Amino acid sequence: MIIGNPSTFAVEYELEPNYEGVCLLGKFCYWVQGEQIGEYALGTSLRDVLFQIETFVRDNGNRFGQSIIHLNTQDFFNKLNDALYGTSDNLQATEEQWARFNVCPSIDVFSNWKIFLVQESTHSRLILKNISQQRVSEVRLQFNEFENVIREVYEKINNLYENAMTSET
Repeated sequence: MIIGNPSTFAVEYELEPNYEGVCLLGKFCYWVQGEQIGEYALGTSLRDVLFQIETFVRDNGNRFGQSIIHLNTQDFFNKLNDALYGTSDNLQATEEQWARFNVCPSIDVFSNWKIFLVQESTHSRLILKNISQQRVSEVRLQFNEFENVIREVYEKINNLYENAMTSET
């Protein structure tokens, strides 16, 4: 199932026929400007996806970053990457301040990616980097485009999870 517009931003997921109960074995990826982001064929636990994207939904509307919005793509990436994955002395405060901009699920199919999102008043900036490459990319999304897609995906996978929980009891 694809939710969103793959030519700008979408999420694709699929529940495996033998999904192993609440593990919800399946496949998951993002689509950004027609490019698949994440190793869809590898497969993953949609339950783990659910728990990861729950924080993205919780941070919807809280990704305005006045101190970083003016930065160019590379500087923007470096600032967030250093804050979240660097060796800051005040790591906890740094993570709490910047984690809301991280929209890359910490699951195996995204292990080669870093993805950040910041909102401006009229649109959002999605910053992506495949860590095996030098290039950092930026995509401008419509205001709340990411948020609307990720909320719908969360609701649908949560329904699958709740149904699996019910059928196990």
